Amino acid sequence: MASALNIQMTSIDVHGGYTVEDLQRDLEDPLQEASRNPKCTYLVFLDEINTSPEIGAFKEVVCDHSLKGKVFPGNVVVVAALNPYRTRPKIPSNGPRNKLEDKNVSKHYLTELDKEMSDLVYQVFPLPKSLEIYVWNFGSLSEVDEQQYITVMTKNMWSKPEFLDSVSFYSRVADKKKKTDAESLLKNLQQCFIHLISESQKFLRKKLKDRSVCSLRDVRRVNTLFVWFFNNREDKGTSYGVVEAIMLSLAHCYYYRLNQEHRQQYDTLITEDLKSGPGRIVNDSLINVIAKEHQRCAYHFLFHYQTKQFKLKKKKKKNK
Repeated sequence: MASALNIQMTSIDVHGGYTVEDLQRDLEDPLQEASRNPKCTYLVFLDEINTSPEIGAFKEVVCDHSLKGKVFPGNVVVVAALNPYRTRPKIPSNGPRNKLEDKNVSKHYLTELDKEMSDLVYQVFPLPKSLEIYVWNFGSLSEVDEQQYITVMTKNMWSKPEFLDSVSFYSRVADKKKKTDAESLLKNLQQCFIHLISESQKFLRKKLKDRSVCSLRDVRRVNTLFVWFFNNREDKGTSYGVVEAIMLSLAHCYYYRLNQEHRQQYDTLITEDLKSGPGRIVNDSLINVIAKEHQRCAYHFLFHYQTKQFKLKKKKKKNK
């Protein structure tokens, strides 16, 4: 939108370790550009400003249009986004073992604020009163709108040349008929992934009893994880390598956020959808794929450790 309106936009991601010095550094370039080009509009978007303890500095930027007393140029527009202040819903413990663990684990808090924040869905800091009057709740996306975003974001990721070139069962096929079959399989896998992301978002919201527990950030994250896992497959480029990457990305983005009972239900949901999906090329459950990945990682770590130890011993013998 900023590009369509010919507005220069700077997006700044704020987090718990974000400091005033970081803010000064990130604002330096757009403020200088705005001073040199007074006829152009410069938009600064600050995301999740209440996740940083330096909330007072963000209040000055948003409300006073300055930082540490230094006033911004008039052609700079500042927009900020907040994480909602929402308490975590109480979810029953899964089984007597978990209940016993919850009872025996003592919790220590540094301050009353630390104790209060531990019960929040998002760890956010209280807003200054002068900033509260600027807050506007835009609500959440409808299910239809979110589905459209999931579709567009996933298709954009899968249409990148670097990804398509690495899918060997698609990119290295010369025969016209086989190429058409490969295109159909890749498209079906993509549609399956889109469906599974959508179902995962719904599943977590239902089980964790909070709509805000999932957002478009999770959609972006699961697609980024998919590409990473795909590029690190031993059978990279095969259709099963694509399926493995799908399952592992879903596991890291959604599965690990659930308790044991909900994990089993989620495993059934994902596995059944994949088994009835394109080509029915997966016979493993989600849990089995995760277990194989754990074994694979353990093997690689152990192999590299033993190799390193062997080289060190060899070097010591040589020095003697």
